[in-house]
Amino acid sequence: MATLYSFFVRSLYKYALIKPGERILLSVSGGIDSLVMAHLFARLRDSSEDSIYLEAIHVVIPEVSLPDESMNRMREYLKEWKIPLTVIEGKVRKESRFGCYVCSKERRKKMLLHYYEKRFSALAIGHNEEDYIETGLLNLIFHGNLLSLDIQEYMFDRSVRIIRPMIIVKKKWILNYAKENNIVVDEHNCPCERSSKRAMVRELIKDLSLQNRGFRANLKKAIDKWNAHFQEGFVKEKVL
Repeated sequence: MATLYSFFVRSLYKYALIKPGERILLSVSGGIDSLVMAHLFARLRDSSEDSIYLEAIHVVIPEVSLPDESMNRMREYLKEWKIPLTVIEGKVRKESRFGCYVCSKERRKKMLLHYYEKRFSALAIGHNEEDYIETGLLNLIFHGNLLSLDIQEYMFDRSVRIIRPMIIVKKKWILNYAKENNIVVDEHNCPCERSSKRAMVRELIKDLSLQNRGFRANLKKAIDKWNAHFQEGFVKEKVL
């Protein structure tokens, strides 16, 4: 099987996610997915003849902020990889019912404001294949469709471009890569995690996979077909 780095680079160019002169804003949460994505982008920047500028952004929501140790470790990694980090504090209105949707909406708002201000050409988010599958099942249960995250999408009349280069990467590949490259992340569970709809769907997938070993693969196949129909060009392939 191809290494994760070579697969990552091929996917970037195959799906036309980057071009010379890109200014890419990396969304980093402090979790393993976003840090591995940042490391992969740093390797690409250092080995490519294309001029690529990278900057990381971390939005702090006080109710669910990282422990100081985790925050400091993230800073050290990014400093080592020569990726400047911008930390912005978000704020959830007191009258809002705190939860995943409200939190993610505030993070997205803060990131997009910085994106506009600094004139970035792409916002990279570290969603992986598990996120892709869970989102498809969430939409099936609550909205009657299998629409999921796209590898590339535009917002606000194409003034914002979001790329998700990790969306075709399996979680186990990410964990193996982190281990090989000494990227260590402390486990930090959001207080809303266990009661979220996504956590419910994650457990549902596990339970149904115990009853049918092929359930996850079949679910992914169905989500792929739906998204290939509604999102032109988004047909994923196996790693060679």
